[in-house]
Amino acid sequence: MMGLSACLHRIIGVCPQQNVLFGYLTVKEHLELYASLKGVPKLQTQQTVHEMVINLGLKDKANSRASCLSGGMQRKLQVSIMLKSLQIVHLLK
Repeated sequence: MMGLSACLHRIIGVCPQQNVLFGYLTVKEHLELYASLKGVPKLQTQQTVHEMVINLGLKDKANSRASCLSGGMQRKLQVSIMLKSLQIVHLLK
């Protein structure tokens, strides 16, 4: 049985106001990294990342490094990372 903290880790995410992206990782690499941290099975990761890139309008930027994105695109990436597999969302001002 899953402990309370492990259960909460899977359903709660925080999207801070400051940039928490790794400038040297691409959009796709960020989504893959955080999908693995959130427990998305490896066999589903590529499909999940592809769907997120399409749904959030980041398809043209999927292979761009985070440091090359505009501020708005960086924010979109941060929100997309937080949204993956979450049931509760808390955006900080």
